[in-house]
Amino acid sequence: MAATRGSACRTLVGDLYFVGQTEPFRAEIADLDEGVAARRPHPGWSCGADPLDNGGMRIVRGILDRVVLLAAVLVAACVPSFIAQYRQRLGGRLDQVRADLAPFQAIANHDFGGSLAKLIDYHLASQDRTFHREGVALQSMVDAAERLRGALQALNADLVHQCSYLLSHPDYDLLRSTWSAYQPGFTLTVQGALFALVLGLIVWLVFLGIWHGTAAVARLGGRAARHGGTHRGPEPRVGSR
Repeated sequence: MAATRGSACRTLVGDLYFVGQTEPFRAEIADLDEGVAARRPHPGWSCGADPLDNGGMRIVRGILDRVVLLAAVLVAACVPSFIAQYRQRLGGRLDQVRADLAPFQAIANHDFGGSLAKLIDYHLASQDRTFHREGVALQSMVDAAERLRGALQALNADLVHQCSYLLSHPDYDLLRSTWSAYQPGFTLTVQGALFALVLGLIVWLVFLGIWHGTAAVARLGGRAARHGGTHRGPEPRVGSR
């Protein structure tokens, strides 16, 4: 009887101990569940999913790349007309410089055998300051005429070489004045159409490269964040035991 009573007491004590340990154990299980839920990826993300390639963003990209392509082709189609107006303004400046030099060329024809350089040297060699300054001004006008003549000859080429020359030898003052009075227009030539299509495609491909590059960076960042959260263990509960 005593042995039976002792066994029952030990069983009762064990049951009480197990009940006393049940709440902390449940708290630890809850902590683990919370940690797993916090590290669980967003329902819309799968492993390797592209955050810029879901349904809504695909629609946005489809609209944007068509807008970019159309805008690039339209802008490129206006380039030939801009260059044509630039050449007209360039030719007008050259004519103006030639008109300003005409009286001095007449003097050179009369007194220096038609050599404008000798007339300029005569002015520069003068001890009179005003006369000397006139020689400097004449020389600058001659230099401007040569520069404008060279630019006009360089632009007497195909469209690609014209663009290349404008990019490598920009005359910002002439570009600004041309742009301020620019009248948009389209040149209906095979060369102009090919230029517009090729330039539009290049801009479109650059846009797609930027889009997909941004998506790749975002995807890698999301993977790194998820992997970092996976290795982080649950925080201990204070006073759980």
